Amino acid sequence: MGSVLLLSQILCLLFFHSHFQPSLSSSNFSSPVQLCPADQSLALLQFKNSFPMMSSSPSVFGCYPQPKTVLWREGTDCCSWDGVTCNMKTGHVIGLHLYCSMLHGTLHSNSTLFFLHHLQKLDLSFNYFDGSVISSSFGQLLHLTHLNLNSSNFAGQVPPEISHLSRLASLDLSFNYLMLEPISFNKLAQNLTQLRELNLNEVNMSLVVPSSFMNLSSSLTSLQLWDCGLQGELPVNVFRRSNLQSLDLWSNGELTGSFPPYNLSNALSELEMQYKMNRMVAQCRQKCESMQEKFTEKLEQLHTAYQKMAKRCQMMEQEIESLSKDKQELQENFSEKARQKRKLDEMYDQLRSEYESNKRSAIQPANNFFSRNDPDLFSNPAATMMDNRDPIRKGPREDIWAARQNSSNSGPFEISGGSPAKQAGMPVDVGNRRTGAVPSFRAGSGNPSMTLRNLILSPIKRTQLLRSRPQMFTL
Repeated sequence: MGSVLLLSQILCLLFFHSHFQPSLSSSNFSSPVQLCPADQSLALLQFKNSFPMMSSSPSVFGCYPQPKTVLWREGTDCCSWDGVTCNMKTGHVIGLHLYCSMLHGTLHSNSTLFFLHHLQKLDLSFNYFDGSVISSSFGQLLHLTHLNLNSSNFAGQVPPEISHLSRLASLDLSFNYLMLEPISFNKLAQNLTQLRELNLNEVNMSLVVPSSFMNLSSSLTSLQLWDCGLQGELPVNVFRRSNLQSLDLWSNGELTGSFPPYNLSNALSELEMQYKMNRMVAQCRQKCESMQEKFTEKLEQLHTAYQKMAKRCQMMEQEIESLSKDKQELQENFSEKARQKRKLDEMYDQLRSEYESNKRSAIQPANNFFSRNDPDLFSNPAATMMDNRDPIRKGPREDIWAARQNSSNSGPFEISGGSPAKQAGMPVDVGNRRTGAVPSFRAGSGNPSMTLRNLILSPIKRTQLLRSRPQMFTL
């Protein structure tokens, strides 16, 4: 019995060897089979060529550039390309992982990327699409289960066509410049029934009512709503989801609500701490806003004071400028007055020198006024003159005038009628007259020494004295 079984096993081995040996040997010499369809390979190459290759790219959020599309070559199997995943049975491209691949440019709605209708997983995160709008053509990829557009510089509205992707299990639109309107969010919450992970960090959801979160899938395990601008009261039933494991409401200062009174499940063990931290952040934000308002007010006051000070400085500059002009004018006037003073000083010096010269010339010939030596009249003028009277003068005045008329030294005057004292009716001091004496310059002057002194000391006034002398002679 045992020998029969052994014989049957040997026969089976011989049959198997004889049947499969030719096929194995023939397969060794046959060409490898390409799994990737030609149209999908061409679509991938056109998608690659629609973005220029950057020579270098800085790391962003820990992303170190890995340009996976560089090794994509025409004529090779696209299933062997870096970042491309194919279905081993059909050869269709079902996965495209281009995380941090240095894609730079605009993602147009007619891109050949949307020809890959069999895609199930698409990761375009950490690229730079230059503010492109998320195209509605994403709604054509109906087989998608994972869509990641994190940090890819998309902008604008989230299209409602995203809600057509009913097979989505993971959706990440975080850290872009996007806005999600209430209508689009409600469609997304109603149609994406298989959604387990929803990441909308920094997506503007300020118009979305927090109560609409109740329409999300019950299979949701992770909900990331960091800094979405949420406002209003968060319903308590959101915390009662049995599958929810992660809920991030950080930095939504206008969001209010409270935790349910019962103990939270282990899945939400960290939720309370996050919520409290969110409240702390809200309080800090309020304090910062109040401080910012005060700072702005102080800054405005400082700016106003600065403007006033600037106006004052401008006025002071104008005053300084006017004072400088006045100073310059005063300096010019002072210089002019100084020049005039110097001229006046020169004239004064010249006149004084002329005066001194005239004075010296008037005083020097004073000793030559008389031809004979006369006694000193200033020592005792009255006694000298009285003692040295000429005896000839003693007698009547008529005799004296007669003698003068007969004298040859009477001069060029023609005296016709007697004494001029009689004609003028003025008394004449006969005792003081003598032959050859100088007559007095003042009428009735009885002090000849004073007259001589005036002549000596003030020769310039001689003309005036002569003019003031009364006419004693008739020409």
